[in-house]
Amino acid sequence: MKYLDEYRDRAAVQALGQRIRDIVTRPWTVMEVCGGQTHSILKNGLEEMLPAQVQLVHGPGCPVCVTPLEMIDRAIATARRPEVIFCSFGDMRRVPGSSASLLEAKADGADVRIVYSPLDALKLASAHPGREIVFFAVGFETTAPANAQAVWQAAQDGVTNFAILAAHVLVPPAMAAILGSADCRVQAFLAPGHVCTVMGYSEYEDLVKRY
Repeated sequence: MKYLDEYRDRAAVQALGQRIRDIVTRPWTVMEVCGGQTHSILKNGLEEMLPAQVQLVHGPGCPVCVTPLEMIDRAIATARRPEVIFCSFGDMRRVPGSSASLLEAKADGADVRIVYSPLDALKLASAHPGREIVFFAVGFETTAPANAQAVWQAAQDGVTNFAILAAHVLVPPAMAAILGSADCRVQAFLAPGHVCTVMGYSEYEDLVKRY
């Protein structure tokens, strides 16, 4: 990754931490939206560097955490069909449905495979023309373009045994649900920059006007 050394620059981090301490004049409750942000904050001890007036609240997190139970059940039911090779990212395997997980379905004989890209699932479809390849398309705005690309590529290549089980969710409605709660204490969000890269920041303007 480019700029990795800059991200681990102790002097720069300490200077930014001091800058935050200098400008904070009252308590703030800040929610980071992305699970990747939470992971980085905890892994690197960033929360401990903040002044006592700044409290971080861990938010909606990764798509795994907000995928509806019924969608997990639908994925498991699909995976158990004998003609299906069900493809998913590894983090979805242990997520429990009503009575099982994808990992348990695999243990029972379902053909569940881990892939690192929807295009990996498309390659499986080309290699196994006699099977139905279904990719579990879970994610926020950031994963939608790659999933759409795989569907488009399948059409371009004439691959007819590839499908996605779409479970996309949007960040702004999740934030609105939090802000609309009667006991909401959140005063600011650390928004996910990768979502803004895909969607822009105009998606958040209505939230600012309403709250």
